[in-house]
Amino acid sequence: MSAPFWTPARVAALEQMICVEGATFEAAARRLGTTKNACVGKALRTGLRPAPDAPLSPLQRAVRARAERRRRTVARPRLEFPSPGHCLYPFGDPGEEGFHFCGERAEGDGAWCAEHRRAVYVRAELAEAGRAGWTPGRRARASWTDERRAAARAHGRVVARRIAARIVPRKEV
Repeated sequence: MSAPFWTPARVAALEQMICVEGATFEAAARRLGTTKNACVGKALRTGLRPAPDAPLSPLQRAVRARAERRRRTVARPRLEFPSPGHCLYPFGDPGEEGFHFCGERAEGDGAWCAEHRRAVYVRAELAEAGRAGWTPGRRARASWTDERRAAARAHGRVVARRIAARIVPRKEV
């Protein structure tokens, strides 16, 4: 059986290099004849910490600067949500000052007040009509006939829906 690598003398040398001299783990590993990861692992297991006033390598400076930038950009204002039963319609950008929710009484068990419900929800027929290029007048007539048809169904009558079909004759080849 071979002798363990980490003798008390080597642990003391590692502690001297890391904690007192402020050497990097890579430099300490070269001087001890082992790998950087072996030195890092031993330092973690024994609780060794680099000297606080130790000079930082360019990589360590870059890592700390990046962490600091990330810490500054992640700090966002905390969103104040209205209590349940109140409108959740947002005003502004959540990352900026002055962002808030409507906060009016919500309609029914929904998440918006009556005004913002109309802004958020669009009837499927009207959305389809808008995509088809309908004019506002044609859209209004369509909604009026839909309401009339619904009223007729409520009274037990069936109203046929007129569908305008354009028949195009086939070209003879």
